[in-house]
Amino acid sequence: PKLKVKTREAGKVEKRLGFKTSDQVDECGVIIPYNSSTNLKQRCPDRCPLWAEAQTDHHCNFKCVEKSVEACKALDPSFPVPDEDLGICRACIVYGCETCNSDGTERCAKCGVGFLLRSNGTCTSKATYVWLTLFAIVAFIF
Repeated sequence: PKLKVKTREAGKVEKRLGFKTSDQVDECGVIIPYNSSTNLKQRCPDRCPLWAEAQTDHHCNFKCVEKSVEACKALDPSFPVPDEDLGICRACIVYGCETCNSDGTERCAKCGVGFLLRSNGTCTSKATYVWLTLFAIVAFIF
């Protein structure tokens, strides 16, 4: 459990710098601008444990959202993976992937240039097949 202790000095720092010194964000769904005065130790509450970038006119605005694919996709469809370990909504981590599946899994929907989409949602470099063919030809010759 996280303890929130607020001293008189902490209150003065909050007022002077305009940010919370506590490590816990109080509310879900409120836009939190990320700038040089942001407390980097802030964490979202248990009811909405993930940071997600809010699509606004300004970059680096975040909200605390619940741990669900729908909540992550609602703010940014390109970040559908709710990652509780990192505490963020993120894109899938698939080598060569351009567009993730929208179901929140580590599967790719569209691979980048030079990659082929495999049935298991991973991407394979087209160069792999070129090298395999070249090695097969060399092995056949020798």
